[in-house]
Amino acid sequence: MRGEVWQVQFSPTKGRERDGSRPAMILSVDKFNKGSADLVIAIPITRTNRQIASHVSVLKGEGGLDSDGFIMVEAIRSISNEGLLHYRGELAYMTVEKVENIIRVLLGV
Repeated sequence: MRGEVWQVQFSPTKGRERDGSRPAMILSVDKFNKGSADLVIAIPITRTNRQIASHVSVLKGEGGLDSDGFIMVEAIRSISNEGLLHYRGELAYMTVEKVENIIRVLLGV
């Protein structure tokens, strides 16, 4: 699952969290995804280019996206496996690597 794009149900949300059903990158490793917590760590993808440095661009077709998109790395969150609606596709290794690098900067690790 890591590096895959799934259609995800993010509701309910609070504040500025992304809501509704949208594509998301799965970041967590498969061992965690299949564990007893019944969670995955996902990052929502938007079509809106907000010129935010922590967004990673994804071209139409990559990961099964219907249009160009932006992985909103700052919006990373855990969701229940029940929120995974359907598989869309796989992201390129370089895209996943860009996301990982931004996470390192955001978290200072």
